[in-house]
Formats: sequence, structure tokens, C-alpha cells
Amino acid sequence: MNRGRILTLALVVLVLVAIGHHQLVQMTNHALNTNLVAVAQAYQSPSPSPSPSPSPSPSPTPGNQGCTPGFWKTHTGAWQCFIPTQTVNSVFTGAVPALGSATLLQALSFQGGSTLQGAEEILLRAAVAALLNSCASSGVDYPLTTAQVITLVDDAIASGDRGTILGVAAALDGLNNLGCPINGR
Repeated sequence: MNRGRILTLALVVLVLVAIGHHQLVQMTNHALNTNLVAVAQAYQSPSPSPSPSPSPSPSPTPGNQGCTPGFWKTHTGAWQCFIPTQTVNSVFTGAVPALGSATLLQALSFQGGSTLQGAEEILLRAAVAALLNSCASSGVDYPLTTAQVITLVDDAIASGDRGTILGVAAALDGLNNLGCPINGR
């Protein structure tokens, strides 16, 4: 296995761990629906203390935000760093020519399929959303940088392996569904 594939697989594993951690935190916070710090302090204090006042819901942990392809498709005014008419192959390399010549906006509507090209469509749909999320001025605190997104996608496409491509697509899709903090500028 070459070094690029090992790095890609390692990054996919890290992304999946981050997604799992985020989901566990979200489920725990929802199930408990309480301020755990205040509860812990109450148990440490022998004297009675006033009950904690309701606190606002916590803001997302840095690096735990992401907007979906559907959001970016319908909120082109919120795009930063890239433009809807820019082509896929101006950002990502190695895509099937028919996909590479599509615009970033068109890629957000790719449907996918059971072929290698279908897997690339699934990947590119998630990749364009990840690209827009990762832009420093997007207003999204995304877990990956733009350079990391591009490298992940380029390496997955270069692998020519449907399983690798779909694995990276699934990881990016998970990150793109972490919760969108913007309402389209």
C-alpha cells in the first residue's frame, strides 16, 4: 500500500472517530438535558446551594460544524472562496471528464450510482459541500481545512477503488451533517 493511501485511510479513520465522538456528545447532552458542571459542583459541596439557573444551550465545539450539500445548493449567496460556476476539475483532480467539467453547483446535485463513476458522483457531492464548509470565511467551524479536503478527495479518486471512494464520501457526509451554523447570507 502506498504512502498516499495509508495517509488517506488514516485521515478517514480520524474523521470517523470525530463523527462518533460528536454523536456521542450530542446524545449525552440531549439525554441529560442539564448542566453537568453545576451538578458536579452541587455534589462536591456539603452545604445546600441554590439550584442552577437554566443556561443557554451550549455552542458547538470548535471544529464540529458542517452544512449539507442541500444547504449549499440552495444558499449560493453564502458561498465564500469558491463560486458556483467554477468547475470541479479546477479544484479536484482525476475525476471522470464528464464530472470534472461540471460546475461546483451541479456537483451538489450528483445522484451517484453503482459504477465507479457513480461512486465519484457521491464523493464529489459530499466533497463540494466539504470544500465550502472548510473555507475559512464560510462561517462554519469545519473539522478539516480546505487543503485536507482536496487531498482526501484527490487521493480517493486516484485510488480508483470504489470502496475507498465511498468510504471518504461517507466520512465527509458525516462531517457535513454536524450542524449548520449559518442561515444563508
